[in-house]
Amino acid sequence: MRAGANGGWKRERRGRLAAGSALALLAGASLLLGAGTARGESGSGRAIHAERPAFQCDAVAFFEGDSAFALVRIEVPYGELSFTKTADGFAAAFDVILQIFGRERLLTGDLWHEEIVVADRESLRGRTARYRRQFLFPLPPGNYTLEAVVSEPRSGHEGRLRLPLEIPLPLQADVRLSPLLLGPCGLQGRVSQLMFDERIGTDFADPPAELCAYAEVSHRDRQPEALTLAWRLRRTGGGDVLADSSFAQPAGAGVTRLSWPLPLGELMLATYELEVEVTIGEEKLQASAVFGILVESDLALGPFFRDMLGALAYLASEEELQRLSMAAPQDRRAVWDAFWERRDPTPTTERNEFKEDFFARLRYVNAEFGATRAGWRSDRGRIYLQYGPPEQIERYPFRSQGDPTEIWYYDRLGYRFVFVDRAGFGDYVLVAEDATGGGR
Repeated sequence: MRAGANGGWKRERRGRLAAGSALALLAGASLLLGAGTARGESGSGRAIHAERPAFQCDAVAFFEGDSAFALVRIEVPYGELSFTKTADGFAAAFDVILQIFGRERLLTGDLWHEEIVVADRESLRGRTARYRRQFLFPLPPGNYTLEAVVSEPRSGHEGRLRLPLEIPLPLQADVRLSPLLLGPCGLQGRVSQLMFDERIGTDFADPPAELCAYAEVSHRDRQPEALTLAWRLRRTGGGDVLADSSFAQPAGAGVTRLSWPLPLGELMLATYELEVEVTIGEEKLQASAVFGILVESDLALGPFFRDMLGALAYLASEEELQRLSMAAPQDRRAVWDAFWERRDPTPTTERNEFKEDFFARLRYVNAEFGATRAGWRSDRGRIYLQYGPPEQIERYPFRSQGDPTEIWYYDRLGYRFVFVDRAGFGDYVLVAEDATGGGR
């Protein structure tokens, strides 16, 4: 038994692998896992699943001496779990299953049964209200498949994903750039230590007041006088650069630690990619990291308020949209809260399930359907926001005759929607809808 966030606790019935001492961090890849299809290259990818339990996982390659490891970190927001009332407060139980395959043969893995108890409903909210744990797998360099499962036997909910995992060969170069980490500004310690810090993350439902990026350059066999770092930030999937900057810094003794703030106040509900290039002498080192901003309040009501009104147009009346758009900045919060309170299916409780579901859908469409524009502006995003996930999707990405096609079935509503990618850039447009759901 060990202390958990917000005064709760976690009891582990089984746990063969656990994170050990800080290791020398030489190379890594960041993965966000859920029960969906991953996207990405070089053994890394990102997928967000809107159904419970959605979860997040990072896998980073470490080297210590001649040994290689994969550090797997699982995060499950408490809001994704099914809590029930108990004598001690509220409790949830779930299983974490990690398996690593090589050429479709199971090489290693284990199952951990986890139980979480919190004192009250307030403890289920906030950035720290989540299950976090690290698992360490010793592995030789090579290409693998990582399968991660978060399962709730009691509710029947399960999130699952399989995607590539690469443990690269140890680099022999005398200059190396670590993976990028993101967390609140002011954190101290080596990158290999920060990887175990619960404040480091890739998705921020309750972002810190100041968000910083952390990295370090190892140059043990040479001692430069200084190095230069240039960074740029854009939404995932390409598009215009949202912010960029550069700075020079004196080199440390063998290792130079780097940290810098990111313009959090200019970001809203979406996923972003941070790209970094470090110049040290004549060498250039590159790294990138993907992270998500999940908050919907202050940022939604600030610089991206007009965009938010566009997304709300799928469920708001013209009168409600006008009331929101005409509200003075100092009155915007009250009008915003009233809009969601009118849709709260359980007004006597602290949670607004309708609002939570809408923003979960919004996060999903911005991550998955933002090929050429914001995901909520796409046809698939619009349908998903209005009706939620379909019961079944038929995908035809490669067709000898015709464009890539997706067919979404909503059996519970009797609808069928047909989307076609005419341009070949992943921007599927709605070409047909059938109110009877016929054709199957």
